[in-house]
Amino acid sequence: MEYLSRDISNLRMALHHSNLNVCSFNCRSVKSSVEEICMLCGVSDLVLLQEHWLLPHELCYLSNIHPDFLAIGLSAIDLSNGILTGRPYGGTAILYRKTLSANISHERHLTHESLQLSYSLREDRS
Repeated sequence: MEYLSRDISNLRMALHHSNLNVCSFNCRSVKSSVEEICMLCGVSDLVLLQEHWLLPHELCYLSNIHPDFLAIGLSAIDLSNGILTGRPYGGTAILYRKTLSANISHERHLTHESLQLSYSLREDRS
């Protein structure tokens, strides 16, 4: 566990803005990094993942990593020819705390292979 804590400390790049904690993690397979990602979710509001290595039909896995988080993801794997050769690679995802979902909108830009998440600091005045 000491190695894991030291490793997470080295990987975490926190940005504190208006009490919003953001970190970025190159997980090199989300399935083998669940423990580290859960630790990051424990100290962050947004977790930006790279290299999750998920196939397009596996992206729903991202929203099941931590019970307090939802996710948006993009797979880098093209299965349009119906054949997967080699190992999975690439992929980006954004995990965000469920309590922020009312202030968050997101889009997938498939043509640019990128994700966009917008966070509004608006206050509900009802």
